[in-house]
Amino acid sequence: MKNIFMLNYKNRTALITGAANGIGKKIALALYQRGCNIIACDIREDLLQDVYSHCDTGRVLTQQT
Repeated sequence: MKNIFMLNYKNRTALITGAANGIGKKIALALYQRGCNIIACDIREDLLQDVYSHCDTGRVLTQQT
């Protein structure tokens, strides 16, 4: 069985809820580092900006939910 973080995520898109902090943020940043486009959703828009600032803005979209 392959580790999910060993797969190629380049040119894929992930929708991550709860992405502003905790495990959601860790997953969003890990997938981003592996080439995935990110749609990061959370109720805390101020914390979503931190996720956005860690990434190339062309590959990340944040949305308050």
